[in-house]
Amino acid sequence: MFIIYHIGIFVFNIILFTVLFLLFGYNTSAWKGIIKNRDDTFMKKLHHRFYFVVLTYATVGLGGIVPHAYSTRVLTGILSIIIFLHTLLRSEEHTSELQSPMYL
Repeated sequence: MFIIYHIGIFVFNIILFTVLFLLFGYNTSAWKGIIKNRDDTFMKKLHHRFYFVVLTYATVGLGGIVPHAYSTRVLTGILSIIIFLHTLLRSEEHTSELQSPMYL
């Protein structure tokens, strides 16, 4: 149950922020690293925003795509805070689980 819950949160955040970046960072000029003629269809835009969100959520951040516009930078900051809080909550749950009598 624990794993399903966190996978659900992960998938929800990926979908939510991909949609938010599509809404607020739809124009190619809102990003550095995205070539305009390679971001000309909705599916290509969806792919680029999804790729950015997954790499950011995985805390890899290769730097190939970087938010340039104010709106995309604010959303990236919010995403980073959510990632931090999610990781913190997971580590606290894991720590309390290890302190249960079964592990002592």
